[in-house]
Amino acid sequence: MLKKIACHAFQAFGIYMVYINILNWMTNRMFELIRDTSLLPYFFILSAYNLFLRREEAMSQRGLSS
Repeated sequence: MLKKIACHAFQAFGIYMVYINILNWMTNRMFELIRDTSLLPYFFILSAYNLFLRREEAMSQRGLSS
């Protein structure tokens, strides 16, 4: 019984370490993307397009409700 508990604890610890490493890698990649100033024009274009699509959706919803 103790051997089974130890085995499960070891497996859980291994899965936890893999999860933490993947999360750390993803966080580092996100910060690299955020700090990259050459991507700023693309962010502005995407945010403007997002605002346009939201306005269009709101207009179509207004047309459907009346």
